[in-house]
Amino acid sequence: MTLGLAVSFAISTCTGVLLLWLVWPRTAAWSWPLATALGAGLGSGLSAVLLFLWMLAFGPTRGFPLAEGALLILVALAAVRQRRAGLLNSPVTADRDRASRQLRVVVIAFLVTLGAAAAAFVSHLRRHPHGEWDAWMNWDLRARMFFRGGEAWQTAFSDALPWSHPDYPVLLACLVTRTWLYAGGETLAGPALVAGTFTFATIALMVAGVTALRSPSQGLLAGLILLSTPFFILHGTSLYADVPLGFFFLATVVCLALQERSGSGTDRFAVLAGVAAGLAMWTKNEGLLFTLALLAGLLIAGSSAGVWAIARRRLLAFGAGLIPMLLLAAGFKMGL
Repeated sequence: MTLGLAVSFAISTCTGVLLLWLVWPRTAAWSWPLATALGAGLGSGLSAVLLFLWMLAFGPTRGFPLAEGALLILVALAAVRQRRAGLLNSPVTADRDRASRQLRVVVIAFLVTLGAAAAAFVSHLRRHPHGEWDAWMNWDLRARMFFRGGEAWQTAFSDALPWSHPDYPVLLACLVTRTWLYAGGETLAGPALVAGTFTFATIALMVAGVTALRSPSQGLLAGLILLSTPFFILHGTSLYADVPLGFFFLATVVCLALQERSGSGTDRFAVLAGVAAGLAMWTKNEGLLFTLALLAGLLIAGSSAGVWAIARRRLLAFGAGLIPMLLLAAGFKMGL
């Protein structure tokens, strides 16, 4: 089972990173830390979407890992043809920052805090391996109904279970089901892997995103603040959808900031932001409110800045990434 779980994590993360490699704007230098952090979460989200579509067609069958592995091979072959070089430059001079004593102190503090947070995460999860109430009531419950239901998996949305919120989006439930398909059976390590992936991918994205946009020291300080928030680490072990939702919120904002940084030469970061916002909608109902608020903010910012032509183009690019996920969420709500 452990090997299957490791393979499931490797396939989703590698697929996410390679897809980013393919769509990364040519005008923006490549950054492995940022792409890995983004790829881990976006790859997991896209795997959940793929599994849901697979279940609609074939049910939750054991053939899904083979299909996903074949997809990874195709993406890898396409990525081999792409050439990337360089690192994402920081707007401040990083050489002096890296050599400074202050940065070394921040690095040490970050690593110590990361170790303590990881230990707390594992310790708390060992004492509460089933998570908290929402995991029992909805997320893992629905995953078990998917995994055990076979051809009748859609009964997980029955009106006979109104207390379990059958209208909630199913990204998290699909990801847990996916780990069990790879592991060959139900294991508590499956939900734990999903929780750990999003908890620490959020921290990695915070560090890599702020580093790319500002400086290494500020990136590490941002990650240090997040690691030093006990509720964030402990809520990751609850096996709720809130931490994955937070990852997609952060990914959306980071991609929009990179879009602003890249100028008018490309709109690909805006498309990625739309995908991340769409995955937020596929995680929890709150993702829809976030997306609506974000669109309103982009409209207000574009009109007040007097650059409506650029803002309109970015909104269209954002919508290109968002609309497929919006259609999926709407189809789920109306159909199931």
